[in-house]
Amino acid sequence: MNEMIDDIETFTASHELASQQPLVRKYFSIIQKVTSELDEEWAEEFSRTETDFQRVCFLLKAIQSSNGNAHGVEVLGLDAAKEECTQKNGKSDEISAKYLAYNSYAKAIDDTDMDLYTLTMAVFYAASPKQKALTYALRCLKLQRLGIFDGSIEDAQSALELPCPEHIVGFVHLALAESFLVKENVALAKQHFESAKDFFIKNSDAGKAERATRGIMRCNQKNVLGNAFLEKPKRLWKCIRPKPLAAKVTENKEDSEMNKEDSKYECQFISSPTGLVRLKNAGPSGGWTLKLTQDVSPGGDFLIVEKPFAISLATSRTNYCYFCFKRCHNLKPCDGCPHAGFCSIECVESAKKKRDKVEEGNWHFFDCQGLMPYVCLNQSNNWQGEIESIHAAFCCLAKVPPECLLDYICSTGQYEGGSGHQAFVGSKRVREMPLKVYDPFDYSSIAWLSTCSDSRNSEELWQQTVAAVFLTYCLHLGGYPMMWFDETDLFFSDPSPSNRVERIPASWLAACMLFHIQLVGVNSFEFGELFIPTTVERRSFGCCTYPTISLINHSCAPLAGVTCADKGTLIVYALQSISAGSEISISYGPSILNNTRQYRQDFFKNGYFFDCKCDACSNNWDEKILQLERIKCPDCSCVFAENNEYCPDCKSKLGKEIFNLLRDEEIPRLERVLKKNKWTLKDLLRARECIKKAESIMQLPSPTLIDAQVMHEVLLNLIYGSPVFEPWRK
Repeated sequence: MNEMIDDIETFTASHELASQQPLVRKYFSIIQKVTSELDEEWAEEFSRTETDFQRVCFLLKAIQSSNGNAHGVEVLGLDAAKEECTQKNGKSDEISAKYLAYNSYAKAIDDTDMDLYTLTMAVFYAASPKQKALTYALRCLKLQRLGIFDGSIEDAQSALELPCPEHIVGFVHLALAESFLVKENVALAKQHFESAKDFFIKNSDAGKAERATRGIMRCNQKNVLGNAFLEKPKRLWKCIRPKPLAAKVTENKEDSEMNKEDSKYECQFISSPTGLVRLKNAGPSGGWTLKLTQDVSPGGDFLIVEKPFAISLATSRTNYCYFCFKRCHNLKPCDGCPHAGFCSIECVESAKKKRDKVEEGNWHFFDCQGLMPYVCLNQSNNWQGEIESIHAAFCCLAKVPPECLLDYICSTGQYEGGSGHQAFVGSKRVREMPLKVYDPFDYSSIAWLSTCSDSRNSEELWQQTVAAVFLTYCLHLGGYPMMWFDETDLFFSDPSPSNRVERIPASWLAACMLFHIQLVGVNSFEFGELFIPTTVERRSFGCCTYPTISLINHSCAPLAGVTCADKGTLIVYALQSISAGSEISISYGPSILNNTRQYRQDFFKNGYFFDCKCDACSNNWDEKILQLERIKCPDCSCVFAENNEYCPDCKSKLGKEIFNLLRDEEIPRLERVLKKNKWTLKDLLRARECIKKAESIMQLPSPTLIDAQVMHEVLLNLIYGSPVFEPWRK
């Protein structure tokens, strides 16, 4: 069993991962040769570079020196053409058939996830009409058995529109008929039952013919509810995508004095258009961040509702639409490559259309035609980055139209009078003053974020520079217009309003790519869903960048939480009652509930380059959370331990009674609510009141208050987030 799984993983890696691609191996071998020809002081010289453009130029000059007789892009020594990439990583009936063979093994061991994965990979790789029909047909049968009837219908119809193999046509008609019957489309169900019956009679399969006959009888009776031959599953597959609500509308009143202090930083947030949040300069340690302009309540107030600038689905491409990120088990394969799929024809068209501005959704243009495996650099060849983050960085830049990027870099056009790009002029000049408008689909908003470049060591920056040049070459192969080396006199010159060119020098593009590689590492979010029913399990499937939400600082005891909603939308909401003027905080990582202070400190220092000084870390909550609860008397405000039956000062029992009610009744009730299959706003309101009640008698790090917040957070995710019901999950 393990050998077969290893075989599947090895086979997939050979076609999907960069480390297995000859072009990638050749590039890294060239880099090794180039560095071996440099003098012994090269590493120290590189460490003295100050901007991303200087770093990229250092590497490109070294490559040019090693291969100086070549011209243009040939200086890199990579003689690959786009056609070769398509041939190496394009569609193949042979590879498709291999995945169908793996699918037989998945069925044998009853592994539904592997079953669906191998079928979809077979669909993605199928090249000929006959192979496409076969893979669609087999997947439609699987989806019908799982109760994914809409997906089964679409796949069956696709199979029948193609030269579907004769031996499977009847089964496709039967699956279509049974799916239509469950969907209560009696006319179409009867039509396909009759086609199935004719097929099985012709092929002497009496059992299946009788099954089709019973279906026809059911259709004639127009009784689609009590189907004797097909029990409607008690729990159908569901992927719930509620439309996110808007951010809270603020009251129309004069700003308080505490809000006027940052009036010189007045700016507009498209993702929080009602004035609930305002920019704040938190000094050298906190930088630019966000604060509230009025009081908010736990859960009831959405502070920010933001769509992603870009998202990477590098490792989840068989389960989610590459354009809109919808979970889908019958993805329509990209016509140009076997590495992306879409939930609808509309998404296919949207992902492929030419754009003159940054728009919602992923653009599958420059990473198509077999280029996806090159872009997904995995941990090998001296590169230690994550696939999702490197692909997210590529997506950030690939979706920016060339004219828009040139205008921003050169401070021309719509960005005339701007401060330039951090990749060329550094962060201090660009981030000295904030933007006037933070728009999640304006490149200036994403390019204004911090990369923590000054905190990175030169070894890491070198690896990222090497990766950036290769990803720029991938953009070149994908058709992004650019000029290499001697094709422009400005190749090693800084951009400016006076030297804006028609086509961007590849060195400029590589500097921007290096910027985004660093940015994604410290300003991206894992995007996920809640899987039910057996347990409420959160699974990440993408890496997203959000220009506004990325401004929020971290706390191990955050005031706000985030939840993932439709089409990559991220919602920021209050976890507790927050006063106007307070700085908003969210958690970047390990929870205080099951991670030590030291572990958290190391995590944020190594991954985000800061020493966490939040209340939880500064006041050693790790120890306090294990101590007896401290209850605040509602009558006299005296604080006493939970092992007292009443307030030692005023003798009131009210505080202890509220505590007992929370611990013994209300929080256990919320735990039972979470085990239900349906949740309502009434449940969420009850959780919110539970938090307020806990806040009235105790303060963090109270375990009881934390429990109430966690219950409320899970409920809010279930109601406004993206819960997925997959009954086959164990």
